[in-house]
Amino acid sequence: KFLKMSKPKSKGHVPIITIPGFKGSVLSTPEGKPVWLTRRMALGLSTPALSLPMQWRDGVQERDDLLPTHTLKKVSFLGVGADVYGPWLMSAKSLSHYAYEFVWDWRRSMREGRVALSCEIS
Repeated sequence: KFLKMSKPKSKGHVPIITIPGFKGSVLSTPEGKPVWLTRRMALGLSTPALSLPMQWRDGVQERDDLLPTHTLKKVSFLGVGADVYGPWLMSAKSLSHYAYEFVWDWRRSMREGRVALSCEIS
């Protein structure tokens, strides 16, 4: 599932759904090793191979093995860094609303993301 819930679903509450922007979801291998974004990349010391397969099947681009695992909360190295979505997620979860994170593979079509989000919230 792509939707990370902080509290159980309940009727009568307005949910807050955080949808990170371009490059805002961490992409990891099936074993859980982050590929985007690492400290070395944030410092400009490495560039990952993030291209998608150039084959399509029935109008849909093939997938690689990278998975969106969580929202990029902070980028730091040796105690120096920048907050990304961390403060917002903490604030959203502290409200009396139900807070969700929708992690998605930002390299893929926005249409695919829209369909996945629609399936998660319906």
